[in-house]
Amino acid sequence: MDGKIVEVSFGTARIYDQIIEITINEGVHFQAEDLQKLFELFDTYFPNKKFAYLSNRKNDYSLELTPSLYKSSYLNLTANAVLCYSDLSFQNANFEKEFYKSKPFKIFREHQEAMDWLKMQLECKSEDL
Repeated sequence: MDGKIVEVSFGTARIYDQIIEITINEGVHFQAEDLQKLFELFDTYFPNKKFAYLSNRKNDYSLELTPSLYKSSYLNLTANAVLCYSDLSFQNANFEKEFYKSKPFKIFREHQEAMDWLKMQLECKSEDL
């Protein structure tokens, strides 16, 4: 499960068949402009295709908490998973989860568990096509 690696201004994207894993660089302040770059990755690698998103939180960074960030939605995005390495990261992800009501959102501490869950979500959603 290697995936294609794409470097972006705010971090690294690992692209799998139907999953994009994003690792934001240490100390980045993720803003609306970065979200637009993320959407460009979605358009490039998953045009007209269901996919899932894994946020790998191995680095510390901050998010600009704006309504546009949390209200943003991507039609083909099926599910969101967050991989946490610390208790603080886990708490932050639980806070963020309250803003994501339109898609399945789950928090994990193990990479393989997150990937397995995302694959299961994709399989369930493919039946809806």
